[in-house]
Amino acid sequence: MSVPASAATQTRVHRVTTVADALDALTALDSVPWVGLDTETRKAGEGTKRYQPGLDPYLSRIRLLQLGTATDAYVLDTTQVDPTAWMWWLKDNVRKLVGQNARFDLALLQQEGLFIPRAWDTYLADRMLRPDERGGSSLEDLAKRYLGLRLDKTLQASDWGRELTDAQWEYAGQDVTVLPRLRAVLEERIKRLGMLDVARIEFEAIPAFAMLARTGFVLDQERWKALWDQAEADLAGVERQLLKALPSGVRQGVLFGAQPVGVNLKSPDQVRDALARLGIEVESTDEHHLKALAHPVAEMLLKHRELATRLKMFYRPMPGFVHPLTGRVHSEYWQLGAASGRTTSSNPNLQQIPREAEVRGCFGVAPWNVLVVADYSQIELRLVAEQSEDPRMIEAFQKGADIHRQTAALVTGKDPEAVTKAERQMAKAVNFGIVYGMGAEGLVAYAHDAYGVSMSQADAERFRKRYFEAYRGVQTWHHRQLWRAKKYGGVRTLAGRWRPLPEPGVTRAANSPTQGSGADILKLALSGISQAAWDRGWGLICEVHDEISLEVPADEAEEAKPVLSAAMVEAGRRYLKTVPVEAEAHVGTTWADK
Repeated sequence: MSVPASAATQTRVHRVTTVADALDALTALDSVPWVGLDTETRKAGEGTKRYQPGLDPYLSRIRLLQLGTATDAYVLDTTQVDPTAWMWWLKDNVRKLVGQNARFDLALLQQEGLFIPRAWDTYLADRMLRPDERGGSSLEDLAKRYLGLRLDKTLQASDWGRELTDAQWEYAGQDVTVLPRLRAVLEERIKRLGMLDVARIEFEAIPAFAMLARTGFVLDQERWKALWDQAEADLAGVERQLLKALPSGVRQGVLFGAQPVGVNLKSPDQVRDALARLGIEVESTDEHHLKALAHPVAEMLLKHRELATRLKMFYRPMPGFVHPLTGRVHSEYWQLGAASGRTTSSNPNLQQIPREAEVRGCFGVAPWNVLVVADYSQIELRLVAEQSEDPRMIEAFQKGADIHRQTAALVTGKDPEAVTKAERQMAKAVNFGIVYGMGAEGLVAYAHDAYGVSMSQADAERFRKRYFEAYRGVQTWHHRQLWRAKKYGGVRTLAGRWRPLPEPGVTRAANSPTQGSGADILKLALSGISQAAWDRGWGLICEVHDEISLEVPADEAEEAKPVLSAAMVEAGRRYLKTVPVEAEAHVGTTWADK
């Protein structure tokens, strides 16, 4: 075991190339409180634009497995030493492990058949401390920000499949020794902000996100291509109708004078000018203003934009997201993608896939498997009830009442049995709009845009007044949240997640802790189900804010349903003490079957 000194970090890098070296390293690591974990990978398959060797668990294999303290790095070459003993040591010492973006390393280990149930993650810790600041969370950034160290990352993308150079050995040891030192600094800051429980939630959810990235959906490419072709045809048809309906502009030609010019439908200015020539004056051509026009041309413009957006965001790029080895679509989940604590997804963004059955019906599982999907029932309104301590709202949930029907009755003055379907739809807009602090004007726009409900300014003002008369605790909670945000500079979730709000308003002061609490609960549920799923050979396939999907063998569906529902309910009960939690599971063969 050679031990050269690393000039970059003033630590020793131990090359583990024999079984004796490997055992000596584990003996040394047994006595330390925290151990950094890192990997370097070699190419194991041909990549695509989306999936690249070195970044994808299916196209990569572990070449180097690195463990380290603040002073010593132990770098095991898997081409010379079987890493099995080290892997089982990792499983027995999960409370000691520190990684940077550990989801990647845990996904690689899962690919090797090892499930690591948690890891202290410096990347996630930094995102917790800086929720509204984007970027700057690489290990190089963190070392400079928190330790004043400059790391040389020039060898990060080098070829790790060949015979290693001295520089590569040194580079492999450099990062892993920084991690325990970073953890000490970051944990102290997290502790000062009262977020140790939140950090635990995040760290224990990492293996679930590794599973989500690895499992992926089966895409029915034939059905998808049919949707794509139909959207292209529909877009062309709407475009022809619009160009006939919208009067052309003119431009001055050098030789021939005024010439007609067709409208560029992608140009807001040209569209606005064309509408003006039809006698339709609009301040903006955004979705809200076009919906308010209630004019056939405006409806065609909205349809054109919807089709163009779907083609650009979903239909055209989706086939490029099919993995060359698995044949599945694997989304990238960003565990702290939103400042509230919510996750986001990308490449592709499965959380924004249109909900229509014809679209979601293209996403499925292997022929011998089924999809088990569970979602929380009205989790955000339940969280509002819990936080606001409003007795009428709490009672409604405790009795299993239809909260939207109850609200419709309260704001219209009707008996609940007399509430119409349209009035219940209106109440949805009122419930979700007002609890997040919308004024009358905002409520009018929200009701129209999100629920297709027409509401006058006078109606909105009357509904707001009656809503707060009915749910006085919600209004008191709004005032309390705004006061706290101004006094302390931010707000917290029920779990204690802190978000700074330098310029708070009622909407952000109410919205952030509610959505953030929902995210905390969902991550608890994910960590609760991930071990059970791994043990049974089930796949975590997707999560969308209040929904979790599993892929299981068809004959195990009835076993999976209560396991998934129970994990979600148990997670919700951690923070919802007075309001009941409901999560119902459904079985289907595609994402549309729920």
